[in-house]
Amino acid sequence: MNSLKKTELHVHLLQCLHPKDIFDLGKEVYQDINWNRFNFLDRFENIYGYKIDPIAIFEEVIETGSLKALEDIMVYKDSERGDFDKFNIKSHFPLCVTGFYLDQGDFRSVIEPIVRRHKAEGLTYVEYRQAVGYSEAVKEEWKKWHLSFIRYLKEVSDEHFKGRYIFRITEDSYSAIREIIDENPD
Repeated sequence: MNSLKKTELHVHLLQCLHPKDIFDLGKEVYQDINWNRFNFLDRFENIYGYKIDPIAIFEEVIETGSLKALEDIMVYKDSERGDFDKFNIKSHFPLCVTGFYLDQGDFRSVIEPIVRRHKAEGLTYVEYRQAVGYSEAVKEEWKKWHLSFIRYLKEVSDEHFKGRYIFRITEDSYSAIREIIDENPD
């Protein structure tokens, strides 16, 4: 029973960053982030009925020291329970921030706070999931992106913590995933 308390079998890697993590990642680069990545701003307005200004939100957090404005945009509240569109769109705010780093090949800045928190929480086994869409046009970049997360989790895994990476396998992505495995037997 104790081992189950230290196990997490379903963590969506990029969606498990806390507001403080997103602030720390974004505070120096928030003006350079593509805030309409994944059509986030337009979809948010369509779902909630009002426009948001992420740059103004970051400036408010910097000025006040309160994360409330970030929490309002990215934390799914109990009062919204049952509304998948609201749940889904709130997960895209952090994806805009993490996308900025991933576009630069900076995987560590994104994953380190996640693993650090899970270790501090006493988790000993975590299965991190990714549901990133596959495109043959960006196959090599897609493989490199996933492999970077896999290698990091291998690097930080030891007798006290095991991080595992779970792909979402689709008919389109299967051959690329097979190539990752075949090209990297370790």
